[in-house]
Amino acid sequence: MNRFMLAVGAVAVVLSVLVGWLAAPLWVSDDQLHVRSSPHVPALERPGKITLTAAEGLLADHKPPPPPPQPQAPKPPPKPPPPDVAVILAGEVSAIIADPRTGKLSLILQVRTPQRRTQILRVGDHFMDGWRLARLTRRYAWLSRRGESRRVSFY
Repeated sequence: MNRFMLAVGAVAVVLSVLVGWLAAPLWVSDDQLHVRSSPHVPALERPGKITLTAAEGLLADHKPPPPPPQPQAPKPPPKPPPPDVAVILAGEVSAIIADPRTGKLSLILQVRTPQRRTQILRVGDHFMDGWRLARLTRRYAWLSRRGESRRVSFY
């Protein structure tokens, strides 16, 4: 019985090789080897191809941010406010004098310039930056400019 089984197996192998050889030629090119599947089954793709495509899409959507703008040079500090005219007048007054004939008062100023010159300022005279001496008493002087008025105390 062993010999019979061996003979039947050998005949089966020979017949299967013969049937396969007759059904398809032995020399088939690579482009002729396709797997034909039904139209309802998606084609097989290389593993990871979808991941690469998704990563490329994400990179295209998320471009790197633009470089930060160049820092601008700092603005220069604003100009200081003009000095207070009352403080300047009070600092430059060296004496209050009265004319013996008329009794009108005047100021003697030591003007703070490199020459340190002396100036007499009477009522109505121009002092600085449009300010004029409007009124003068022994304790106060009033300066006016375009509707503004400042009182300067000497003591």
